[in-house]
Parts: sequence; C-alpha cells; structure tokens
Amino acid sequence: ASDPAVEATLGADGTTTVDVAPPGAMGSGTSRQLACASYNGDFTGTMVVGCSFGVLTVDGTGCSGGCGTSAEVLLSLLELNQTWSPGATMATGESAIVGCDTINNKFSGDITITCSFGLLTASYAGC
Repeated sequence: ASDPAVEATLGADGTTTVDVAPPGAMGSGTSRQLACASYNGDFTGTMVVGCSFGVLTVDGTGCSGGCGTSAEVLLSLLELNQTWSPGATMATGESAIVGCDTINNKFSGDITITCSFGLLTASYAGC
C-alpha cells in the first residue's frame, strides 16, 4: 500500500505544488490518472499517481495552468471599462468572446479573451 499523500508539482513551470493522495489504496506497481482540477481548480488535464513498494509518486506535467473564475482582465473601449472573469475555469489556450458593445455601445464586433497559464489577455482586433 502507498503512503497517504505526497507533494506534487503541477504543470511545466514548476511553481504550483499540491498535496496529492489517491482516492483509495493502491497496490505496488499500479498507477491512476487523477484530474488536476480536483486538487487545484486553476489547472486542467490529468496527473499520473503511481505506487512502487509503498512509495507514492506523482507526475503532474500533464496539468496545464488555466484561468480560474477569480482571474480578471480589464476591458476598455474609449474610456469605458469593465472587469471580466470567466464563468468557469478556462484551459491555457482557450478563448472566450465578449461583444464590444457590452463595453461601449458605439462599437460592434467581438473582443477575444485568451487564457495563458493563469493570465487573461484581450484582443480588440474584432471591434
């Protein structure tokens, strides 16, 4: 059986750690895939938890840092501003669309908001 928990590093940047415990006993030589979001809601993907002779190991490189619902970006069009946050966690590389007219009714088209490892950025090219 494996130890109850181990500290794991999530993602490629190595800056986020979490304590990971498998959802049940694991026999030696077995592994399980666990959802990264179960341990940190700002991450997507899966981590691999393995057990070898009672030692638990975790490979968190399958986790990608995303943008959680607490992430914010300030949208501005001609001095009119609005803070935007995703309604659900966005994966790195995922985009959302906001109508330009929701910020300033003098504009039409769309603002594209993109998540990159916890940072939201806005592109106004569609306005």
